[in-house]
Amino acid sequence: AATARAGGEPVADATPDVPQPPPGRTPARAKFAARAAKHRSPPQPPKPPKPPRSPQDDSMEAIGLMVEQCHVAREEGDDDQVVAALLPLLNAARHQGDDVVKALADAALKGSKPRLLASLEVAATVAARGADEVVGDGGVETEDDAVESVSRACERLAFLGLSDDATEALGTALAAAAHRRANHATLEIRGAIPEEENSVHAHATALGNALGAACAAAAVAQACTVLGEARCAKAAEKPLQIGVNAGVDALERFAMMKSVETVSREPISNLTEADALLDECSFALQFGHRFTRFVEGALGEGETVTATLLKSLQTLEGLYIQLEDRYRDAGVREALEDMDDPLAALQDAFFVLRRGVDRAVGTLSEQAALAELHRTLATLALDAEVFQSAASLATRGEKKELSLIDAVDEEVRGASIESLAVAAGGAFACASSVAALKDEVVGELARSVPLAVPLLDDFDHASHQYDELAAGALSALFDEPGLMLSRRSFFADVVADKIGRYSKLGDQDVLGDDDSALDNAYEKVLNHAALTAALDALPAGAPRLALCRKLAKDAANAVLARCTSGDNVGALGALALRRDARKLFATLGALLPSEESLGEGEVFRATLRPELEATTAALALLCVEAPSDVRTLRLSAAGVCRGDVRAALGLRRDFEKNAVDAAVSAAAVVESEGLSRFAWSAPGSAVESQ
Repeated sequence: AATARAGGEPVADATPDVPQPPPGRTPARAKFAARAAKHRSPPQPPKPPKPPRSPQDDSMEAIGLMVEQCHVAREEGDDDQVVAALLPLLNAARHQGDDVVKALADAALKGSKPRLLASLEVAATVAARGADEVVGDGGVETEDDAVESVSRACERLAFLGLSDDATEALGTALAAAAHRRANHATLEIRGAIPEEENSVHAHATALGNALGAACAAAAVAQACTVLGEARCAKAAEKPLQIGVNAGVDALERFAMMKSVETVSREPISNLTEADALLDECSFALQFGHRFTRFVEGALGEGETVTATLLKSLQTLEGLYIQLEDRYRDAGVREALEDMDDPLAALQDAFFVLRRGVDRAVGTLSEQAALAELHRTLATLALDAEVFQSAASLATRGEKKELSLIDAVDEEVRGASIESLAVAAGGAFACASSVAALKDEVVGELARSVPLAVPLLDDFDHASHQYDELAAGALSALFDEPGLMLSRRSFFADVVADKIGRYSKLGDQDVLGDDDSALDNAYEKVLNHAALTAALDALPAGAPRLALCRKLAKDAANAVLARCTSGDNVGALGALALRRDARKLFATLGALLPSEESLGEGEVFRATLRPELEATTAALALLCVEAPSDVRTLRLSAAGVCRGDVRAALGLRRDFEKNAVDAAVSAAAVVESEGLSRFAWSAPGSAVESQ
């Protein structure tokens, strides 16, 4: 040990140093190291350097990253990311041809497939549950967002080559949803829940909702166009089959619980109950046929799917036609039993006929519609009860057993004014009803059903028969003895110039604005009891228009006769005659029905122009200042001939014969001898009746 000298300097230790072990090494450690050295392997040569990375190494590393991305996307639950990760992996497996890569891709696809199919099933169930319950020829409306989700789910599976699996899963999910909705729709008719009070057409409603659920589910499948048309049809077939089964069950329950077969065979005792049952039958058939049309549009050929439903519909159609026949016969018979109000009775009878036709057309069954139209034609025939009831109105209450057809005969005049007026109104009402059936029902049906085209001619013939009946009734009314006497008296006084005395007017006279002599004289005809009764009895519209035209023809005939015969008139007399005729025609025009009463949607203007055209042309010829002015008139458009021009101009006493002949020769009209367009006849003559 060193000691310090004086002055602080250290002094070296005289004791020699003992060897010390290395720091940190103890004798035990040294012993262990010596023992380990005996068993140590000989020195190894240095390792060679690592070779550079090949493209295959980079590719496998990329494949590993893709697999990792697939796992991450699947864990995160993002279907779009799963597809985005699987697509490059599948493409790599397809192009590289490496078995390892294929195995990795198959494993990744197999792991993602259940989730993607589950997502499709959930989306399909939601879409089918939210779709509208509407059975229509043009398809079924659905929730756009829900259907779009189903379409996207199918698109993901199609990108991965799983279209067949998507089709199967989609069809199964939609069938399950349709089955749940169909069961819910038929709970009431199956007795699973209490029947609602005042429930109307419960079976038809349940049928429509059940079929609508199937169509709504099938519409979801149709929207997945990415799967292809064939796969869409295959997916839609499953829910549609559910609809067929539900429809057959609903129809069988309806026929059983309503006893349709039994009711169709027995006489109808309650028209109200029969009408309600027929309505429900019509609705049920309509829903069934709309469903079959939808199936045909969705599957192309749907008879294999709807075979059992079509059989049930055909059975119900046969029962419906039988029941409709009994309802029509009973309804018409009951309507015509009480003829205290004949017009109301005939209207009730035609209401029954029209209701049956509309209901049959509403079934969408060609067989039912055609059968009902044929039966209706038979009911409207001349020897049927409806026509005979209308034809017998003229003599109802009379002792003579004469029909209206006999009353129209010239030799038979026994009906009262009131009876003839009621008969005319009834005949016009029948004619209008038949025409409406033909135009509104048969015409529309013929556009889509070729077999209905021949019925147009049949209904035309029936309508013509009722038109003849109406025309005969109106003619019989006009030929009533008192009215005929007034008409003949007016005609004779006009031709003899007793009314207006137009031949007495000279150049020195002044033509005032007095009342029309013709108008005042014709009031005796208009105020006759027969015409008053006719105006009260005839319904507004076409019947009133027919009466006004007949009156206009009668008045115009008398004025036309005065324009071409009788005493000659001067210029002032011709002007006075035209003024009075215009006032008379205006009075008759005021009796015309309104355009609204002639039918909704009809582009028709009530006018008396056809009846007054010839008389107007004759008055224009009679009032020209000089014969040469004839060339300024448009006579050919009115059908005027040379004989007509000569007769009208010849009535003017102030026109020279040579000037008249020159004007007739220069007139641009057709050559004729005597009167042609200006021909007239006395009331009640044989010419007028023709």
